[in-house]
Amino acid sequence: MPASARHHVASLEEYFAVERNSPGRHEFFDGQIYVMAGGSHRHDYLETRALLALGRRLGDGPCLPMTSNRRIATPDGLYTYADGSIFCGRIETGPEQTSTNPVLLIEVLSDSTREYDRGEKLARVQTIPSLRHVLLIEQHHVEIEHWQRTEAAWVRRRYSALDASIELPDLGLTLPVGEIYEGLDRVPR
Repeated sequence: MPASARHHVASLEEYFAVERNSPGRHEFFDGQIYVMAGGSHRHDYLETRALLALGRRLGDGPCLPMTSNRRIATPDGLYTYADGSIFCGRIETGPEQTSTNPVLLIEVLSDSTREYDRGEKLARVQTIPSLRHVLLIEQHHVEIEHWQRTEAAWVRRRYSALDASIELPDLGLTLPVGEIYEGLDRVPR
């Protein structure tokens, strides 16, 4: 067997066929299809709490919260899913209803994906022109990492107190950290 085995390079059409015919979700980048891991009870709970908190504050305005079922595409060709997203105005879509213009993405960090979500995936989604905020939520302790696009660069802030609040001025809202983590002690690890 050769030292470097060749992998099949999949087309975008093959990726979409896998997505249509599989109960699970997958990422696609650079000709490779990757199976996405499922989440823990805590992961699901925090994802739900964050989206509910955002949705209540967005109300009937022009911005809409979307669940983890919304596929996102980056300009460099990563097709992936976030744990939640916010879209303002018209939701622009590419092939197979893939959304291309989120303004906020949520990722609940897992032990198996933390490094990827904070590294390569974060760098790629930050290239989406419409994106203004990324929230990385820890599930084992209180900590939310908020990445915000400014005119000059992306700025990171960390929140680790339940009485802290995340300011999202361009969305016209403040998100209390405690509201996201409330009740987490009742959720199995």
